[in-house]
Amino acid sequence: MEAPEGGGVTTASGDYYCEAGKTCEVDIPDGEAWAGTFIAQPQPGYVFDSWQSGGACGGQSEPCSISLLGEHTAYDIEARLIPMFRKAAGGKHAVTLNPLPTSVLIDDGLFDIREIDHIAVEDNYSTIKYFGLGDTDADGNPEVFVSGWTDGGSYIDTNGEERPANARLQVFEAGPDATELLDANELLGRSTTDGTAFIRVHDFDRNGHDDLLIIGHNESPFVPTENILFLNDGNQLTPRSIEPAMAMHEGSLADINGDGYTDIIGSAYMSSYDWSDDPAAPFSYGDAVMILINDQNGGFKAWPLRFNVSIEGSADFQKIGGQWIHTGSAVAAANLDDDPEAELVIVDAYDGSNGDVSTSSYGSSSIIIDNIRFDSSRAYGDIKPLPIPYFHKQDRFKDSQSKFLSSEFGTGRAHDIQVDLFDMDNDGDQDILVSSMLWNDDYKESAGVLQFLQNKGNGRFSDITDKALYNYNLGNQGGHDNLLMDVNGDGFIDILAVDASTRVAEPHEWTGWIGEIYRVPDQAWANEVLINTGNGKFVSTLWEGFAELDQRTESILKSYGPTYEPYFLGGQKYFPYLLADGRLGFITYGVANEREFYFDVRANSRLHTGPNATDPSRHGAAGYNEYYYLTENPDVVALVKKGEFENGLEHYLEIGKAEGRRAFAEGAVVR
Repeated sequence: MEAPEGGGVTTASGDYYCEAGKTCEVDIPDGEAWAGTFIAQPQPGYVFDSWQSGGACGGQSEPCSISLLGEHTAYDIEARLIPMFRKAAGGKHAVTLNPLPTSVLIDDGLFDIREIDHIAVEDNYSTIKYFGLGDTDADGNPEVFVSGWTDGGSYIDTNGEERPANARLQVFEAGPDATELLDANELLGRSTTDGTAFIRVHDFDRNGHDDLLIIGHNESPFVPTENILFLNDGNQLTPRSIEPAMAMHEGSLADINGDGYTDIIGSAYMSSYDWSDDPAAPFSYGDAVMILINDQNGGFKAWPLRFNVSIEGSADFQKIGGQWIHTGSAVAAANLDDDPEAELVIVDAYDGSNGDVSTSSYGSSSIIIDNIRFDSSRAYGDIKPLPIPYFHKQDRFKDSQSKFLSSEFGTGRAHDIQVDLFDMDNDGDQDILVSSMLWNDDYKESAGVLQFLQNKGNGRFSDITDKALYNYNLGNQGGHDNLLMDVNGDGFIDILAVDASTRVAEPHEWTGWIGEIYRVPDQAWANEVLINTGNGKFVSTLWEGFAELDQRTESILKSYGPTYEPYFLGGQKYFPYLLADGRLGFITYGVANEREFYFDVRANSRLHTGPNATDPSRHGAAGYNEYYYLTENPDVVALVKKGEFENGLEHYLEIGKAEGRRAFAEGAVVR
């Protein structure tokens, strides 16, 4: 039995009890029959959610009954029983998968916080911000490009059509000592966009200089907006339009046709594409997966993908075996199997099994599009299923409420909002990472998860989420804008989840008047750093710490006195960057009395792989990885929880090294 913080486990008979934070064993003599019922006992302030998947009674929320016949031996049966508790004040899904000792946490005190700048704003709307990261001026300092789409503030144009308000386009440069807000007009010739949810920095024309790509998106109203590629010749960034205009919720970059140039793939809810010759015209919020093929000179040609067959010359695609391919909410591309071509992964999709294009049904499936082909104007490919969304798989979510169950948008409770393809277990093939959420305005009903689909070879996938995530709380909000990046220099790709948190209004006394302040409820945070152990496991190391960072940014505003009251801080996105010397930093923001403030949050030293991100070489253990060591040695986790060792490194130095236990994963960079 492993009893995490928040409660213990007892048996109905009272013969056994395991207190919170301890690991206990129940020894059954060889050859004897045994039966018992285990009951989870939450501590005050906590409630029992369910037994953790992968162990005895996994996924169940009732007392766990186990019975053994009298024919077993000591090596026949070993069962793990792990209760999952959540804080009563948090959401109903705020439970932690595979909890670990606090030695895996990154101390927020490692970060220094400074105000970058603040500007006057008179917006009557909010902006859902997104970012892109790169180095367009090749000076070694990362630039963070920020824009987004506007919620509210729309207007009627000269054609009588409703159009969204412009979103600010801002450029930050993170120098070695400080971060600056640059003049976007001077750098790009403009300081706004019509709306976007996808910003990327990449060398599209392969001239050795990074370009800036901004793909259109807006949801207030839902309309296609312009796509812009700023081509970089080494002296200036020159804008070029890419057609069609789109409302692209998410996408990715990949070389689809194998010509060595990077193409663009996106889930276009809407577009300005000419569908006049299409046998089944698109409906609202379900335009097409749009493949934009690079012409090798900074231009792109659009190839919409909507069916599994070529529809050229066909009046009825269903008569020729046609099946509809849903646009989904996110798409990515990579070579997932043994052939040399790229495949697409579409999440938040409808499986299209009945070929019906008359309704918009998001959230029911994840699919692969294999064997992608092109006719004169369209792309098409073969549909292959993937494991179902995480929130559909787990019984404990079966009664959960979601906007997708009660709106025009979908039929599934999950909202899968981003998909990334990378080798998460370092075995040489591409795995699938799906960022998913239970979308609900009530934080107590919402949840978020990173679903891990492991490539078992030749494009066969299995869901290993419950075995891959450690110290991970399901009460988060999911990530719309995640970034894959090695943050501690060990050679393995880590995950930085980026999103805004749910906020609730609380009464607050401002200077001379009573109003409200918006706070993020406990265990409803969204930004998160997950460290890759190098062995297919990812440890949440900075999550609650972002709430502490929020408090420190608030203290900067308080230092001005009542000048900028009332202010709106906390739970905003933290846009990550990595300095040339390896230090991790973030840019975040807040609104205060018609001003928008920007803050630089940067580590005062590199993050390392020792306990609490410290340098293990100071203890004579260069390369030692606390995350790897604890996730590979559950007995050590139990000893640390019992207080017999301060952390995994102490155990390794005193016992583990002599026992021949590995200190880090194969292939790790040791420094």
